Amino acid sequence: MKKTIGISIPCFNEAENVVLLCETIIKIFEEQLKEYNYIIQFIDNCSTDGTQELLIELCNKYTGTVRAIFNQENYRWKSSPHGFLNADGDCVIIIAADFEEPPELIPAMVHEWDINGYKIVAGTKAGSNEKKSMAFFRKLYYKINSMLNEYSFIDGFCGFGLYDREFIELFRKYYDEETVFRNFVARYGWKIKTLSYMKKTRTHGSSKHNIFSLFDDFIRTLTDGSYVGIRITTFLGFVISLISMLGGGVYFILKLIYWNAMTIGIAPLIIGMFFLGGIQLFVLGMIGEYIIKLDLRLTPKQIVHERKRIGFEEVNNQVSDDIG
Repeated sequence: MKKTIGISIPCFNEAENVVLLCETIIKIFEEQLKEYNYIIQFIDNCSTDGTQELLIELCNKYTGTVRAIFNQENYRWKSSPHGFLNADGDCVIIIAADFEEPPELIPAMVHEWDINGYKIVAGTKAGSNEKKSMAFFRKLYYKINSMLNEYSFIDGFCGFGLYDREFIELFRKYYDEETVFRNFVARYGWKIKTLSYMKKTRTHGSSKHNIFSLFDDFIRTLTDGSYVGIRITTFLGFVISLISMLGGGVYFILKLIYWNAMTIGIAPLIIGMFFLGGIQLFVLGMIGEYIIKLDLRLTPKQIVHERKRIGFEEVNNQVSDDIG
């Protein structure tokens, strides 16, 4: 029997890309991977630019091959793991809809999985043509994360890759709302093969990522990946408290010895106050992040609410254009 490869594609406002990407992937399988069955599954984050209507057309045109999940609202990064867990196949490939991750890498991923026996084939960015400022912050992000994580962090890995069904079921067992996918892969993945690629420049549409989303992702990754952050703040608090006590003790002794001769201006006091205040806010912020994560993990909830599924029906069952 032919093995089945699932393709999971999260998308949001990608009307200019979804049709071309779908047809590109179909062409790759028809020409280079004829010995495999495949299912292309889109998961849409409540797009408003006509993406959903195009996905319906694709589902009708490629019945039994293309299907789609429409989310109730925009769940951002939570949408991708949800689509991943609902994809069928002996393995599943996650790829973005914006062509920044090359679909041409799919045959090499399948080869490493099926022929060489790797359970995970992770695509890692060797470089990109994005703005220098964004590239700098992204590089800094990977550097800090690799330093602070308590396990081997996969540099340049964003989730693009192929995953064996065995790993998918492991992910299903332990996944919750605050799980960071790339952290989970680095921590629990085994027999990982990395394939590098050059991140392409988006030709259609605009990127949904900026410095703020990168910072949010950094905080989630840090608090999910290790306890180093909170330990650093605890250590800083201890060291600064020790220095403050020693400084206060030295000043008290000197003041007793040179009572009339020794004076101190207000500036050092103000600087010290603001410095310690900043440290306290930083520590409280880190504690708050861990408390939020703990609350989210202990509160049972459905992570993603779906509005509709299309293409999961019988092969010859054509679907309606009504997605309401």
